[in-house]
Amino acid sequence: MLQNKKMVLLNVFSSAGQVVLVGLVYFFLYKFLLKSIGIELLGVWSVVLSTSSIASLANAGVTTSVVRFAAIYVGDADKTKLHRLTFTATIIMVVLFVFICAVLYPFAGYILHNIIDAKYIGDAMAILPFSILCFIVNAVGGVYASILDGTQKNYIRNIIFSTSSVLLLILSILLVNRFGFKGLAYAQLAQSIYSLSICLLVVAQRLQYNPFKWNWDKSIFKDIYAYSIKFQFISFASMLNEPLTKGLLAKYGGLAITGYYEMANRLLMQLKGVVANAYQSLIPVIISLAKDKEASVSAFYSKTLYLVCFISLSGIGMLALAAGIISNVWIGHYEPIFVTVLQLLGISFFINLLNIPAYFTFMSVGNLNTLIVSHIIMAVVNALLGVILGYYFSGIGIIIAIIIATAAGSLYTILVYQQLNKIGFTSLIDSNLKIAFSVLATLLVAMYIIPVFIKDNFWNYTANSLLVAGFMVTIYFTFLKQLDIVSLLKNKTQPVNAGN
Repeated sequence: MLQNKKMVLLNVFSSAGQVVLVGLVYFFLYKFLLKSIGIELLGVWSVVLSTSSIASLANAGVTTSVVRFAAIYVGDADKTKLHRLTFTATIIMVVLFVFICAVLYPFAGYILHNIIDAKYIGDAMAILPFSILCFIVNAVGGVYASILDGTQKNYIRNIIFSTSSVLLLILSILLVNRFGFKGLAYAQLAQSIYSLSICLLVVAQRLQYNPFKWNWDKSIFKDIYAYSIKFQFISFASMLNEPLTKGLLAKYGGLAITGYYEMANRLLMQLKGVVANAYQSLIPVIISLAKDKEASVSAFYSKTLYLVCFISLSGIGMLALAAGIISNVWIGHYEPIFVTVLQLLGISFFINLLNIPAYFTFMSVGNLNTLIVSHIIMAVVNALLGVILGYYFSGIGIIIAIIIATAAGSLYTILVYQQLNKIGFTSLIDSNLKIAFSVLATLLVAMYIIPVFIKDNFWNYTANSLLVAGFMVTIYFTFLKQLDIVSLLKNKTQPVNAGN
């Protein structure tokens, strides 16, 4: 039986709302950090975060498997297994992260010494222990957050993470003003502890779960291991991309472009998070559809692909068109490097967003082989092209490498999914969509031409505002008739196999 429609919609919209709120928080946080610590230290912070994030490799898909198995146990009404799943996953995460972080720490220091200017090494090493500790706390908190997701309580998780982001902003302002750059590390650690504590309390109350009772389950451990061992390769390839990119940017482009990349990437990640978090909340629905002999996972895929395309074009198109305005408001002046990075990264993110419906469907039905190959393609292409293009074309070359790598991996996932389910692109792209893409391409080209002929800022902004308006009107009327996703949650059609 399909999940309660109202609960599904509440989870979807609360997930999107949470990401929007977090985006606003980071908007004000980065604006504050630019004034208080400067773009170079912001770049240092970005590199340290990405370096210590290698510890997330220890995740090995545990949190993803927790969402999947929690949804299955809820469907089976087995509360005992839910308790054992929660405890077993917690022990796995604690042991793995403590071990990996202990091994990582000396190597992280070596990496930082080789990619960061000598005068900033002291600052980087000062916050590294706090950054690694944050990942340990976040890993454990991720187990309880995943239990909330798997039991269709995403909206509670979203409230917790939303309030924690506001807490991060407040503490960052207070602690950075008092302790300087190191105060940012204190604020992040406090945020992580807050999220873990509240998620634990909610799970304990909602599921009558006792975290101090020994509930280790060997069979559940084997289930988690069997699912997550493949996800280990996905995590490995995915997690290496971010520190590799930022490391290459710092080495070949400098800390300034790394800082602006961090800002542009964070802005686009918030948009991606709106789609990814909302779609991730549908994993229990996809699992139910896969079980239901009268339901169709592929029909759900086709409908949600239109929705993802609509949001992606709307959000990324507006960000690209308004990049100059964003730069003036966020940074305080027109920064060509930030604008260029934001617009180029937008291409990468758009392609990657189209990959989300196929990606999460494969994840829900347990088909991880395709995702492994996809991430390996991204990692290999990004590493090879990043070094080559970074050497010859500096920071912009590395951004171009990201675009090519993301496109290669994402398109592979989409093509494999549609081939397995016999879904042709012609069945998804109607005549209205072809016209819309032509209009949107024209508007995007105009975005680059206008500054060449119009030098006055007022008329430049006016022209860009008109482009944004035309962009939105085109998208709205093109996709409006395709966005009846609510009816899909009520109707059932014949299933199509999601692939092996």
